[in-house]
This record gives sequence, C-alpha cells and structure tokens, in this order.
Amino acid sequence: MNEESTVKKRRPIRRRALAITLAIAICMSALLAGTFAWSAISQMALNEAVENDMAPGGRLHDDFNGKNLDIYVENYGTNSIYAKVKILEYMEIGDGAGKKGAYDPNEIQDDGISKGVWGIDSDNNATSIKTGAKIGDTSTWTVHAPVAGVDDCGTAGGGAFHLYWQWVTGGQKVYMPTFNKDPESLESDITGLDTTAGVTPDTYSNKVSDPTAGGIPTTTLTKPSSGGTINLDGSHNQLAMGDEAEDYATYNQIDPPVVETHTAKETLSGTVLTMTEWTSAGSKPGPYWVMGDDGWAYWAEAIQPDAATGLLLDNIALAGQLDQEWYYALEPVASFATLSDIGKLRESSDAGGQKLLDELTKPTVTSLTVYPGTSVAVDPGGEVNFSTLVYGDNFPSQEVRYELSEPVGSPTGAPVAQDPETKIDATSGKLTVGRNELNTGFTVTVTSVVDPTMAQTITVDVNVLSMEFVYDTRIAVSDAVFGDADTVNLLIKNGDNNYIVDWGDGTVPTVNADTHDYVTTDNYTITVSGRTLGGIAFNANDINGAYNSGELRLTAINTPLLQQASLSFNNYFRHCMNLAEIPSDLFINNPNAQSFRHAFDLCSALTMIPDDLFASNTKVTVFEGTFAGCMGIEEIPSGLFDNNTEVTNFWAVFQSCTSIEEIPIGLFTNNTKATDFRSVFNGCTSLTAIPSDLFSNNKAATDFNYAFGDCTGIKTALPDWWDTGKYPQGTYPQFYLTGTAVRMFIGCTEASNWADVPAEWK
Repeated sequence: MNEESTVKKRRPIRRRALAITLAIAICMSALLAGTFAWSAISQMALNEAVENDMAPGGRLHDDFNGKNLDIYVENYGTNSIYAKVKILEYMEIGDGAGKKGAYDPNEIQDDGISKGVWGIDSDNNATSIKTGAKIGDTSTWTVHAPVAGVDDCGTAGGGAFHLYWQWVTGGQKVYMPTFNKDPESLESDITGLDTTAGVTPDTYSNKVSDPTAGGIPTTTLTKPSSGGTINLDGSHNQLAMGDEAEDYATYNQIDPPVVETHTAKETLSGTVLTMTEWTSAGSKPGPYWVMGDDGWAYWAEAIQPDAATGLLLDNIALAGQLDQEWYYALEPVASFATLSDIGKLRESSDAGGQKLLDELTKPTVTSLTVYPGTSVAVDPGGEVNFSTLVYGDNFPSQEVRYELSEPVGSPTGAPVAQDPETKIDATSGKLTVGRNELNTGFTVTVTSVVDPTMAQTITVDVNVLSMEFVYDTRIAVSDAVFGDADTVNLLIKNGDNNYIVDWGDGTVPTVNADTHDYVTTDNYTITVSGRTLGGIAFNANDINGAYNSGELRLTAINTPLLQQASLSFNNYFRHCMNLAEIPSDLFINNPNAQSFRHAFDLCSALTMIPDDLFASNTKVTVFEGTFAGCMGIEEIPSGLFDNNTEVTNFWAVFQSCTSIEEIPIGLFTNNTKATDFRSVFNGCTSLTAIPSDLFSNNKAATDFNYAFGDCTGIKTALPDWWDTGKYPQGTYPQFYLTGTAVRMFIGCTEASNWADVPAEWK
C-alpha cells in the first residue's frame, strides 16, 4: 500500500492527514499523602490521510490504569510501516483546574486547521503554566522535546513541565494485538479505562470510542479456553505471553465485525535517544526511538507486520509537591507511512527527522542469490546465462555487475585468457566459454551496485572433453616398417597434457599413457579424455619423421578432436589410408586453427567430406594439400570454404582426388584473400567440367600454375580465361600476367577447345 499519515495537512481534499491522538488528563483537588486519581482519558481524531481508500496498518496503543501509562505503536497490516509520534503537554494550576465547558467538534482551533474545541467553564480559574496555552485547544499545547542541559524529559520552550513531572521512557511489555484493523479508523487502541480508576465513560461528553462497543471503551474480553473473561486494566504486567482473548475484529466500515482470537505477544525492546545521541552513535537504524529537536520521536527502523515497537513512554510520575488544584494532560499524535509514501512523512519533518528517515529508507542489501547456482559446469564453446536476485530492505536495486576472475587450473605459464572468446557480459551475466579454452575453470564474482561489499562468488568448471576413435588391429601391417603389429602407439605431441585413455578392450584406463599392447586383434574404440594441449597426431611423420602402425589401423573418428594449444593441424591424418569416417564437427574445439596443410593427404578410404568440416575455423589461412591423394572422395560440398575468409593458400588442396567429377559453383567465392591456387585440381582425372566463374571473386590470386593439370576427363570446353576482352583486367584474376597461369591446363587434351588454349597455358 502507498499510504502515509500525518498530524495536520493544509490540503485536506486529496490527502487528509491521519492523527491518532490520546489525551491523558490528570486532575487533583488536593494532594493527600502523595496519592492521586486520574480524572479522564480521551481521544480526539483530527485528520486522516487516505490513498486508494486505504491507510497504513498502524495503531497507536496506550495502556493506562490510573498509575501506569504505556505508549507504543503496533503494525497490524501486511506491509512494513514507519512511524513517528509526538506528545503534547498541557498543565494548569489553580481553582477549578481541569474543568471545561461543552465540546464543539466543528470549531476551528487556533492553528486554523484542526477542529474540536472545548468551551470555557466559568468555575475554572486555573492558570496554564505556559503562556497562551488553552485547556480546550490542543493546538496551543507544548510539544514535548529534549532540552539541552536538562535531560531527555525536559520540554523545549516549557521547562516548567519538568519541575512537576518525571517521565520514564523506553522498555517493552506483553500486549494484546488490536482488534481494530480498520485502516480508516482514527482511534487508538486503549485499555484500562474503567471504574476501578474512578472514571466512567460518561466523565466527558467526548468519550473514548471503540467501534465494537457502541462508543463505550471495551476492556473486557472473552477467554476462549475457559469461557470466562479477561479485564484489560491497562497495567504494565497484566498479560503474559500466550494469553488469549476473543472479541469482534473490525476490518472496515462496511462489513460486520468478525469474532477472532488473539494471542498476547511481546513488543520489541526499545530505548529513547535524542537526535544528537543518535547522530553521535553513527546514525544507524535500530530498535529504538529517536526524539528530534522538534519533539517528533521516530521509531528508527521499519515496523514489520504483526510487530509492535518498544515503549516510547512507560510511565510518568509527579516530581514535586503542589498545594493547589492542578490539571495535567498529554496528547500523543502518531503519523504512519509505508515506504512508497515515505515522502509525505518526510516533508512534515525537520532536517534531523528527514536525515533519519533517509537513513531508514535507504536501500540495503542483505544477500544475493545467483541462478542457476554458485557452482556450474560448461563445455568449451558453451554458454551460461546468470541471473541474480538482490534481497534487502527498502527495495534495493536489482542491478549487479559480473566479473570473470582469475581462472583455476590454467596450464603452466599460460596466460590468464586462453581464448579471447571466453568472457562475461558485466551487465547481463552471459558467460561465453571459447571453444579453445584450455583452463579447467573460472570464478565469477557478482557484486551489488547498491552495496559493493555484498558479493557472491560462482565456481565455473569447464567440462573435460573426450574424443573417440576406432582402431582396427586386424589390419595387417609390416612390422619392419610400422612396428609391432599388436601394439598401438598414440602420438601425443609435447605439451601440457593430462589425460586418461580407455583402450576399449576392457582393461583399466591408463593415465597419460601413449602405448598399449592388445592381447587379441579386433576392432577397438579408444576414448581419450582430458587435456592434450600438444595434440594427438595420427601421423608419426609429423613428430619423428617415421610412420606408425596407427596410421593404417585408424578407421574412424567418432567425435570432435580435443583442444590443443598448437594452431597447426598439418599432416594430422596423413597416410591414414583406412580412415573412412570423420564427423562434421571434427575441429569444432579448435576454432583458432590456422593451417591444415596435408591434413588428410593420402586418406584414400575417405569417401565424403562433411559440409561443415571447417565451419568453425574462421582463422585458417592454409589449405595446402589438405585432401591431396584422397582418391575415394567423390563430391565437394558447395559451402566447404564459405567461413574461411582468411585463406591465402589453396595449393593442391584437391590434387589427385581422382573420383571428383564436379566442382561446385561458388566454391571459392568467399575466399577473396586467396593468392595461391597452384595444382588445386591437378590430377583430378574424373573431373568433367570447370565452372567459368570459379575464380571470379579471387582477384588477389597470382598463381594458377598447373591448376587443372592432367584433368583428362574434361571433354567440354575449358574456360577461355586467356581472353582479356572477355575477362578484362580488374574484373577477374590476373590470368594475363606472365607466370600467373603457367600450364594451367596441361594434359587436358580431351577438352573440346584444346586447340585454342595458348601455348603457355598447356
């Protein structure tokens, strides 16, 4: 609810002020042996603040039995509220003290705002101890406020009150929660007004009212356990925790009251500080009253639902002797507001009160909850979208900052950022882990913008990758050339390696092993899990210049390769003549790869190139001889090189691929930086035609020597790229330059226009 209550308001039309007041009048004809009796207690409702027909769920309590007086505030609502209370004092001495005439509820008081004035009684000849104060006009009464050099019970502008009365402030008690839950009700919750104190409800014409009692104070409640009654006499220690009472509870002005059982509970424990004391102590919110210089006392923290403040006033006592009739009256005025309407409470406060309210309502963070959790795992190339809920008081901002901290498990001597694509968005919390991330984990720190001291740490584990490939030891190899026929050697390059090998034969997986002896020859699926930053080569020539039995026994790669630190995949599967299957995401974990020179050279059993084989390798520059000698490949995917815009070298990329019959249109369209197309299709004897616009986008190319040498299957006309009129300078590659197309079509003797080919082109 967005509500606020104040004492008095000059704009009653839109937002009337809520003032809950209690007048405690003490009248004495003469002091006899230090005893006295209370003559009356009355409540006057001055104004009311309403928004959307609702008001704050606060209730001012006063418990009075003729000797004891407890003042505190209860929150019976569902929202936290803030409260301030001031207490007005009036005292007169002389004959007829305390006598008043008729009460006129519509007469305007001296402040020009408040209504309700008592008439003058001709028998009252008493004199107010404060000049100008009138017994029947509370707007002329004095606000109880601290006085420097006296004590907290002094009264600003009216120190004479201190000569007669001593206040006891602070403390706590057991109370009965209010049955009046009508947010439009202006009445205090009053207990203890009965004839035992010598008072009857008819003492004054302005009675204390209670909506459940037809205008008569309700002090007798049913005890549900026994069917008996409990008389709330207003004493300090009458109730005990757990005592129950039953009565009619009122929630609004329309619906009839309902019977409820309430259980006695304890107020908070409170003390009373001056504004100066509160400031000196650090201006911290807390469970205490802070009394400002203007007399408003603020409960220095939000009052939670179903809770009550500590006592503002616990008791008052006559401090001196009087030999005349006297009358002393107090009128507390309470003002409430919810957080959303705190400005209305603030604008009626002095500078000290405004500072206090600002401190109370300042957003504070108590905890952060991060989703999906404080420990997550992610694959290289994966993402995690973090979100955070900020908990605290006064609706703190949900804004947080995310920061990727020092990685854990990074390789020895490795930089903090293994992959520049590993990063986190500071605002949205989106964590991206690069495909080439070699660290095993990170910490992410989430920090509240409102309170940077409130932070949460997240552990991010980068999942261990594994790769799977198939070795067939049944394939016969020559021991003299390839080594022991029953032994498989994994060719692990030097690097920061930490891996486990499952050899696929039921034996216990081994750590960082590269050699395994098989008892029987069979088809084995080998799984390598972990980190092989040096990389695994399947061609010994790339390591020691020799061949290895694994080259011939490798028949399939089932999963992507592990990450490796090297940017080169040169000769990786060279001479693996029985390798027949590779996945489309074979290189997805190595997006930074730059060279695939002879990577599949002589893989003669390979029959198909996956469409997206190099889709993730956007930084590659060299495809020299990549598929040279792959005589089983029959088709080239049309978009095979679409993402490889940095490539400069296509030398012999498909040389001797004797089964390829067709070149897809646009094969090199996106490779505008390519300069070297030497022998690109040399020896492709099954090729039947060459697209005339094959190199139309490759204007940077300067070498096409032997590009289609010995393509004896071409029966159609060769592209007449030598015709500079048809292919002008600047529009097509520089075919016309000397040395650019040396013997481009050498051996293409079956072409229909062979006779037209210039000598230097054949």
